[in-house]
Amino acid sequence: MDQTDAEPVREFDDVASPLEETQQPPPPKTKETVPLAIGGDDEHMARYLADCKESIQESDKHASSVSTFSDSFNSQLSCAECFVTEVFYCEESEEFWKSIESMSQQYKYWEKFLATMQMKFPDDPNLKSVKNNKVFKILHHVFNTKGDKHDQIEVGKFTKLLGWFGPFKKDERGQCVCLNNVNKLIEGSRSKKSKHEMESWFGGYMDQTQAEGYLAGQRRGTFLIRFSESLADEGGFSLAVKSSEDDTIHMNILGDPKKGAKESPYRAYLHLDGEAAMYDNLVLFVERRLRPDPVVEEEELYCTKTCPNLPLNAAFTGYRKASKAK
Repeated sequence: MDQTDAEPVREFDDVASPLEETQQPPPPKTKETVPLAIGGDDEHMARYLADCKESIQESDKHASSVSTFSDSFNSQLSCAECFVTEVFYCEESEEFWKSIESMSQQYKYWEKFLATMQMKFPDDPNLKSVKNNKVFKILHHVFNTKGDKHDQIEVGKFTKLLGWFGPFKKDERGQCVCLNNVNKLIEGSRSKKSKHEMESWFGGYMDQTQAEGYLAGQRRGTFLIRFSESLADEGGFSLAVKSSEDDTIHMNILGDPKKGAKESPYRAYLHLDGEAAMYDNLVLFVERRLRPDPVVEEEELYCTKTCPNLPLNAAFTGYRKASKAK
């Protein structure tokens, strides 16, 4: 046969050539997985890279191509590890996380997390009781865990906690700064709803639509504050306040957790987006900024009433479980 009539070699034929069959073993049939528990965007990246790796192994039997991908894959995972390290805000919080006994730096078991807290902060009153511990209930809300000893805490959830409540380091009394600020929120955000029931203006995790659902039917000036996951690295929260029968205004509350983590005593530097006045924690922000002065001056809109029936009321107050928004 003339050389010009020869069929071109196809690199990705479904059927391997006899030479390939003798020189290379077939690819393993088992599915390769990436044993990571990375929070937020890192999780999507890890899954995407795992899918890419599997696809290349199945379609390309050349060892050099697989080796090249493997080097790139490991390099990108190393970048993910670097990112995780950069969001602890201070050395003490990073050291606390890494000191928790675990096979991975990407997640920790609640049992080990709790034991490390008790070892690092033996004089912290927030750690004296495990049963019905309100601070723990808020931690589980942030971590999306239930309190089982085998619950896994993702590093991304832990760093969000640091952004919102401060570092895992001792204050001047030997207590954990972060746990102390969680307790301040619990104690300072509550108000008496009835003779046997209290409520808090803090709603925890919810999106904008859910916040508007809780405020539906409430009078002007009713408000709640929730976590802002998109602003967690800025210690950010979101304020929702009823401005009229049909409208709700949403405003960003920003902080500076990196700056605050280096100071003693800790300061959150909380402020409404665009304003200069700073406040040390969320309770002081509500009491000294939101209640005395209008949030929208031209409309004379004040935060006057706590939104009722928020989902964390039971955790904050110890009373019956709050009803869901309709």
